[in-house]
Amino acid sequence: MTLTRSRSLALAAQYNLAKLLCHGKGLPSGPNIDEAIKWYRLSGEQGFVKANYNLGVVYFKVRKDNENAMHFFRLAAVSGFSKAQFNLGWMYHHVQGNTSEAAVWYDRGSYKQQHRHSLSFIHSFTYGLRGSSGVTGSCRCTNLSRTSAEIR
Repeated sequence: MTLTRSRSLALAAQYNLAKLLCHGKGLPSGPNIDEAIKWYRLSGEQGFVKANYNLGVVYFKVRKDNENAMHFFRLAAVSGFSKAQFNLGWMYHHVQGNTSEAAVWYDRGSYKQQHRHSLSFIHSFTYGLRGSSGVTGSCRCTNLSRTSAEIR
């Protein structure tokens, strides 16, 4: 087995352990978010992009920490992860009220990655279909509206 393959398997194992701890499936004590964060961080610091994305979700949904959530979404987004690009855009739009920065990230998630929610938001921005919440239409679903148990 090559060193690269071993490293890849180790990162995946760290990430999967973090997911298990986050969900608490099969654990008698249930979810352990602190341990999950520890293992997601370890995996993310070594370049496992989905770990940074899931850290963003944990910080947003479980810890209610928007600053750290945006930090980890940004780490995954600049690596080209379309779900993170969408979530970062969503946070700029709905948490910070910055629609111009939101549009940048929605655009990155939509045209380069074909992320369906980003495409809907870009369409809304482009054609000015804005209501009191900023965007109207059928796109009400976001990754950030999911429960922590649905983190993937």
